[in-house]
Amino acid sequence: MDWNKLVTNQRFKQTKEQESFKYYTEYTVSQFETDYQTIINSAAFRRLQDKTQVFPLETNDFVRTRLTHSIETSFIAKKLGNMVLYNMQRKRKKESFANKAFSQNEDELLLIPDILACTGLLHDMGNPPFGHFGEVIIGEWFKENLSHLHIGDKYLYNKDGNSFLTEEEYDDLCHFEGNAQLLRVICRLYNGQSHYGMNLTNAVLASLIKYPISSSEIKKGDYKKFGYFQADKEIFNQIVQNTGLQKEDTVSRHPLVYLLEAADDIAYLTADIEDALKKGTLLFDQFRRFYQEEINKYKNELKSYDDSKIKYVLELANIIINCNEENIDICIKTWLNETRNSLMYCAAYKFVDEYYSIINGTYKKDLFDGTFQEKTVDILKRIAQKYIFPDKKIVKVEISGSMILTSLLRKFIPAIMKYDCKDYKISKENQKIVNLLPDNYIKVYKDEVSKLSGDDIEDRKMYLRLLLVTDFISGMTDSYAKRLYFELYGLE
Repeated sequence: MDWNKLVTNQRFKQTKEQESFKYYTEYTVSQFETDYQTIINSAAFRRLQDKTQVFPLETNDFVRTRLTHSIETSFIAKKLGNMVLYNMQRKRKKESFANKAFSQNEDELLLIPDILACTGLLHDMGNPPFGHFGEVIIGEWFKENLSHLHIGDKYLYNKDGNSFLTEEEYDDLCHFEGNAQLLRVICRLYNGQSHYGMNLTNAVLASLIKYPISSSEIKKGDYKKFGYFQADKEIFNQIVQNTGLQKEDTVSRHPLVYLLEAADDIAYLTADIEDALKKGTLLFDQFRRFYQEEINKYKNELKSYDDSKIKYVLELANIIINCNEENIDICIKTWLNETRNSLMYCAAYKFVDEYYSIINGTYKKDLFDGTFQEKTVDILKRIAQKYIFPDKKIVKVEISGSMILTSLLRKFIPAIMKYDCKDYKISKENQKIVNLLPDNYIKVYKDEVSKLSGDDIEDRKMYLRLLLVTDFISGMTDSYAKRLYFELYGLE
């Protein structure tokens, strides 16, 4: 991979400086700072303030939403970018870290932190209401219903043929994925600009694609999730081409994806614990006891405690293990700060250490693998799995969210099936339901339809109509989804 392409500020639609702002243009503003401004001014970004991070429909102002999580991730990602640049520069001086591409493009690479700041703000923007469980609900609904829904004798999906959907389109819907939806949000749905959306730089877009495969390629086993819908394949291919991510038949992750993932992990691993302790979902004694048990197991696995980094891991654990009851808040804050900083250190160090395998597209693990804080990451994940996610209050609201999203899909999908359909007339009630869809989403649908050609246009239109509904539902906040459900089913 070539850094000159990886950090390109190229856009799908090239913009021109406006002469009327000549005083403004006297100041140096990078294209990535322009991206940042576009993001924070977008409605999709603001809607994150009412989308679930872990605790759905939370009334406690302290607890994080998708918005606060994204801001934290953005800061950590930017800091990781600065740490990596510093480490690479230092390593090159001390150890003859000879990477010609890095040396030749050092000025461009100084913009990496700005790229990562943008991706941190954007990374969760494609998630539907009610957290990651919302993705599961949507996918499961399509799995259960696509083979039963039909117009005349033609089903939405039928393995034996006579289907509206191709197998790839069926996989898109049944494995519904917020990461793929993110590409639609920023490249198609923004103000109904279906040709370029927010018109962000290709470097930012490429750094968001965690899974550079389609839904049908999940079966190969390299990734458990996918990065784009079939409707957006052309956009994906343009991004890949413009950033040089393809080598022969393989598309690699953008190197900055690893830093974004690490930032996301650091943000949620520590924040989930802090929020759960604040709410009382996780009791401090439970946290301390679990932490101590795991650290004791870790000690038994070690041959020696003499390594300074191992000593640090144990000292970090002791902040919690040896905490006095009257100092719990101070202990938690100290532990959180130290843990975040040490995780950032590990991620930045690992990126530089694995630089060549990352830049060659062969690195397949996360940035904590094999570092001295790998054990801490494992412990924090298992604490959340044992004490936080199974909490009855969370489960109850997730069940409620399932009812809400399932009911909305049950209302909108049958209604949309005959909309803009050549051979069938839509009923008056279903037309009223379709009229509830936002005008800019309808515009995007019509723009996409206008590009279709061939004998299977009516089939492809059906797929686009189904995406029109998932676009609408995914863009909802938790509160709006709940309110619309109550209104449509007469529950107010």
